[in-house]
Amino acid sequence: MAEPLTVPQFTGDKFAKVKEIEAMSAEERFAFWQSELSKCIRCNACRDICPACSCEQCIFDKPDTPVAGKAYADEVEEQMYHIIRAFHVAGRCTGCGECARVCPQGIHLELLNMKFMKDINSFFGQYQAGADSETPAPQVSYKQNDPEANSAVEGREQHV
Repeated sequence: MAEPLTVPQFTGDKFAKVKEIEAMSAEERFAFWQSELSKCIRCNACRDICPACSCEQCIFDKPDTPVAGKAYADEVEEQMYHIIRAFHVAGRCTGCGECARVCPQGIHLELLNMKFMKDINSFFGQYQAGADSETPAPQVSYKQNDPEANSAVEGREQHV
């Protein structure tokens, strides 16, 4: 069994590790994430511990979806599990790091979540999920000056 992962407490720039990954070439980033996500055994510990995962029935538990089940069928499904999960909690993830802490394989899932948090801040302005109950989450509220959907694609070299 893998040694438990110690999730760093964020001091200074909480996105420093994400920026290191963003500075990699596209091939290096792909290899990094492929290496991390290939360790997954689909135990669902990350999902089960996450306070932001609150669906009554998770898409990963619906038998008629291609991502159902615990064992992955191929590399695409293996990678999509964590990408879908991170996207699903984007805007609600507080950065607590519990997903990475409970991962028996030591996958740095907090980095994937932090990447989404960094991009949300970049596109919508500074936001910290859970900081207060008054500020609406950027992805569930609309403002006249919100970026157009294609701005993420046009600026992807900066945000990937």
